[in-house]
Amino acid sequence: IGYRFEWDSRIVRTGIVNFVVFAIIAIPLGMVIKFIHFNFYSTKLFEAPAVFAGVFLFTALPEEFLFRGLIQNWIERTTKRPNASLALAAFIFGLVHLNNGHPLPNYKYFFMAAIAGMFYGQAWRRTGTLMSSSFTHALVDTFWTVFFR
Repeated sequence: IGYRFEWDSRIVRTGIVNFVVFAIIAIPLGMVIKFIHFNFYSTKLFEAPAVFAGVFLFTALPEEFLFRGLIQNWIERTTKRPNASLALAAFIFGLVHLNNGHPLPNYKYFFMAAIAGMFYGQAWRRTGTLMSSSFTHALVDTFWTVFFR
């Protein structure tokens, strides 16, 4: 599953790379489909470390344990098809986000979450640890909160 609380430069580097590549794709796409809107003010930067810690511990770790550690891992071990398991786990990740926000079902959220799930799953695959996918996930959610909510 890769549920070890360990950090090294490879985990951090992989998390950052997956975050940056996702952001390059997701920010323009999210703005075009009107899923996100720029909403930044400097005081949000003071909240960012607490937001990151909260997201990492209470959202990213549990979700990554389920979607990468259990679902993607099980599909990959069962089918022996890493790319298919990555895509299917990301699709399922998107599906469970259909009920986030309005309107319901929120297809924009599904679409963006599924794309994010590809990058979270890739981070997990490259390192074999949930710390990397959780780190990527927490970076995405924190960045979204600070700059787009």
